Amino acid sequence: RFERPEFVIVNDCSTDGTSAILVELQKRYPYLRVVNNEKNKGFGPTLIRALGEGHGEYIFYSDGDNQFNAEDFWLVWARMRQDNLDLAIGYRHKRQDPAMRIIITSMLKVIALVLFGIWLPDGNSPFRLHKREALQAMLHKLPKSRPIAPSAPLTLTAYKFGMRVGWVAVRHYARATGNSVFNSWKILKLAFAAFWELV
Repeated sequence: RFERPEFVIVNDCSTDGTSAILVELQKRYPYLRVVNNEKNKGFGPTLIRALGEGHGEYIFYSDGDNQFNAEDFWLVWARMRQDNLDLAIGYRHKRQDPAMRIIITSMLKVIALVLFGIWLPDGNSPFRLHKREALQAMLHKLPKSRPIAPSAPLTLTAYKFGMRVGWVAVRHYARATGNSVFNSWKILKLAFAAFWELV
């Protein structure tokens, strides 16, 4: 529906045939741009690269594991335009994730409130729409160390620097395809590392 859409996919050295599929998709969709990492960098650095690759006035990001309804983008878009926001975040209404992930997100809410005085309805939500100028300012403020989970630091940065942030409820579904690389123990270790990074 946009005049000059751009769809950026960063391929983090996938070994499951992703590259060949993306080549075929580019033939069908001229607005699809594929960026390939030279080596596997993991989730955080790949997400940061993806966000930095966008050229549009607005940059939207969503996880690609089919846990969101793409149509809910228009809810986030409407909120962004209505309130002239710098960052509009879709928070996961009735979140359908394993208990460990929900507990970690709840811990993040408490940490953000205690340390920074900010209440985050869903601080690590991967369904986000940014104004490009605001996003560039947020990315510039991130530590130069490897970002483990960039969404939470980006959200807190937006608040701390007085940007306009808004939230809207979006649908969320249980993961039906693929497997997460993190079991409960690994994701707990990741959460502690991300906490120190946040501080």
